Amino acid sequence: MEDRNRNIVFYDGDCLLCSKTITFLLAKDIKHQLLYSSLNGETFSKIENVASLTQKNTVVLFKDNSFHFKSSAILHIMKMLPYPWRLLYLFIIIPKAFRDFIYDIIARNRYKWFGKNEYCFSGNAEQAKYFLP
Repeated sequence: MEDRNRNIVFYDGDCLLCSKTITFLLAKDIKHQLLYSSLNGETFSKIENVASLTQKNTVVLFKDNSFHFKSSAILHIMKMLPYPWRLLYLFIIIPKAFRDFIYDIIARNRYKWFGKNEYCFSGNAEQAKYFLP
């Protein structure tokens, strides 16, 4: 993977909540540490051992040559943002099983509660440089 040294957020491009989250991250990531790609995109499909990644219905963070999933991915992303957002990383002290339980409830109901995009979200023309295929 050519972007091995970059921090890549993989997301569900059809999910309106996910798209709004990416829009939020684009606005708050003032150091531009993050790149974005759909879980259904080329970049995710090229990852070695992608068959072992069964997390196609969750946010995935590729950082420091390793993967973070679900609530851990969200918290590691927040840690990279400026104050006060980085303080959300403190929730890492909550047991992962409980954090992921809450995450799974939201993920399971995301289309019903927040809606679905008609197309895969990939930002606007100005933001395009932060999106991978």
